[in-house]
Amino acid sequence: MKKSTIEQFIKDVYELYGEEYSVMGKEYINNKTHIMMKHNICGTEYPVTPYKILNAGRRCPTCFGTPKKTTEEFKKEVFQKTNGQYEVLGEYITARIHILIKHLKCGNILSITPDSFLRTFKMEYCKYCLPSKIIITKPKSKVKKPRIYRFNETSSLKNKENWRLKYAPLFEKRVKELTGDEYTILGEYINANTPILMRHEKCGTEYPVTPNKFTHNRRCPKCNNPKGEKRCEEVFIYNNFIEISEFDYNNLLDKQNNKYYIPQKKFDGLVGLRNGLLSYDFFLPQYNLLIEYQGEQHEKYIPGFHKSKKDFEKQLEHDKRKREYAKEKNIELLEIWYWDFDNIEEILSKTIEGIIYIN
Repeated sequence: MKKSTIEQFIKDVYELYGEEYSVMGKEYINNKTHIMMKHNICGTEYPVTPYKILNAGRRCPTCFGTPKKTTEEFKKEVFQKTNGQYEVLGEYITARIHILIKHLKCGNILSITPDSFLRTFKMEYCKYCLPSKIIITKPKSKVKKPRIYRFNETSSLKNKENWRLKYAPLFEKRVKELTGDEYTILGEYINANTPILMRHEKCGTEYPVTPNKFTHNRRCPKCNNPKGEKRCEEVFIYNNFIEISEFDYNNLLDKQNNKYYIPQKKFDGLVGLRNGLLSYDFFLPQYNLLIEYQGEQHEKYIPGFHKSKKDFEKQLEHDKRKREYAKEKNIELLEIWYWDFDNIEEILSKTIEGIIYIN
């Protein structure tokens, strides 16, 4: 049998699936070695062996399984289940990818997975609503009567509307100041902590984000992945490393046939100033190697990126803790700095070649 090439594999995928899938890997080794694929419908990139996608029907892990529900089908399901009290604003992708849903009674917009919404919604009010209700506190003694506090829904909603009318124009102005025409507000402003639908005009991506996070540098999820980390991942993929979660890696029965990398690796004993777990950009478990791409913000204070100089000092402390933890646990730590951005491929390749593969 004639050995397949990357060109032949791309052709076979196209003949079988049309334009639904794209081959992201640059090298075809054999039909049992994973290669990166992209499902163009949902955007999921995932590793799969050529044999499984061509001969065993192994499809996109995000969408594979039950037939994909359409946006119209989901809208109909929400309408029937909530008696018309909720309106679906976003496009349905899968049951576990967030979508925007509006509560018509109070006007609040929820960013929630379709699966969670259908399981946990409340008919009377959403989690942002303040319903008319009575709270009775227990008396401190038998003599005193219970105190009754009454919350009025109408006044609450009126205050929310006044708040919206006051701050919506300010948010629009701030978006313009920060990004010019790069971002467009699509949703209705509720408050600083309620997700609003935004569109990144450069790539067309529409995504929900709270106004508070947007004004603190939370940008397009598709384009805002740090360039250094993205370049590292490209090197991994080119060298046939497979992205995997720590849980899945620990449960692999056979780790010998493939090379793996774990993004955003955390350790139970490594915590930050507020006791939250810190993470490294990448971990290559078979090489006992941690990798950190250090952007300019890791070296000096950058107004606009850091909230304050104190925020920058916190970052320096976290970087210090990560270095000390790796040294203490005898784990190799490779730090690639922003001035070496153009040399990432060479640095990674030499580092990996110089480390004994421990599997």
